[in-house]
Amino acid sequence: MNDLELNGITKRYGDTTVLADINLTAKDKEFIVVVGPSGCGKSTLLKSIAGLESIDSGQILIGGRDVTREEPGDRDIAMVFQSYALYPHMTVAENMGFGLRMAGRPKAEIQKAVKRAAEILQINDYLAMRPRQLSGGQRQRVAIGRAITRSPSVFLFDEPLSNLDAALRTQMRVEIGLLYRRLEATMVYVTHDQVEAMTMATRIVLMNHGVVEQIGTPVELYTNPRNRFVAGFLGSPRMNFISTRAVEVADGSAVVDSEGLARIRLDIHNEARVAVGDEVVIGLRPESIRLDGQGDHQLSARIGLIEQLGREAIAYLDAAPVRAIESENGLGHLTAQTDGRITLRRDDAVSIGFDAADVYLFDAEGKTLTSARTADIRSEPEMVDA
Repeated sequence: MNDLELNGITKRYGDTTVLADINLTAKDKEFIVVVGPSGCGKSTLLKSIAGLESIDSGQILIGGRDVTREEPGDRDIAMVFQSYALYPHMTVAENMGFGLRMAGRPKAEIQKAVKRAAEILQINDYLAMRPRQLSGGQRQRVAIGRAITRSPSVFLFDEPLSNLDAALRTQMRVEIGLLYRRLEATMVYVTHDQVEAMTMATRIVLMNHGVVEQIGTPVELYTNPRNRFVAGFLGSPRMNFISTRAVEVADGSAVVDSEGLARIRLDIHNEARVAVGDEVVIGLRPESIRLDGQGDHQLSARIGLIEQLGREAIAYLDAAPVRAIESENGLGHLTAQTDGRITLRRDDAVSIGFDAADVYLFDAEGKTLTSARTADIRSEPEMVDA
């Protein structure tokens, strides 16, 4: 079993703690994606697993074996870097077999491993070429192939698609997902891109300032964010947040009031601590705002800007006196995601609506107060088999 277990991983640089008591178990054949904003500690965590960074406290186990103090080459891991890290003077085949040659493996075994990896990645025709003759996507395949030839217990990916253009990034994202299906290996993938996290992970680890904010399936984190940070980070466009206050609190519910909005009654979980008069924040995802005025609650707005994206459109709405905090454009507009075939234009007056069931409630510290929502939660992302 190729489980990866992290127990109390802590890493400091001087007085700065970059990893604070990280606990995580990646089960055998699981695809874990570690995501978060720049500087949150995700790459440091990956390098700590690989042995490229020492840790101040904690324990790292791979397949039940304690590798905390072992050298990187002894941990039975393979790492794919953002910068490809290919040797320019070597052919593709030589680059892919380099790790096995350094391990003293027989030539026939190396050739067999390289051939297998090339077939999986469909780069058989490039084996005699050198990196300078390849495109960015092809070089990344070679870097992944070098990892495959080693047949490690755990694959580590450090933002491998960051250097690619948008179209190629989408293609490689699908290819890595299909590769995971073929290899059935344990993988830990670090990215700052929430789309990569949502579409590839069996489980997401969302980090912020060296702390794990929440671990769960993509749908779990999206549907039931533990706090306002998680709710705002996952989802594009990001969730709308509006300042409000509690005016009534009863068993299992709270009523909030905000200028420009009718009072909203929300179900809250049993452990929620909120009192009458508390300043709270409501959250509403852009796809929950309707431009046809339908829903439990309506208000008037004016179109500030429409971004046409083909199948969908993003509308920035001036719904004064209602103003979003932490809005996409910093202007306080509410953001709505709608059908791309709409004919609305800038400055058009609209009636927007939403349902109370779609509203989230957060306390002043950012903790989620609303009750958990049900969803069709899957154990792994939907991928098309090759």
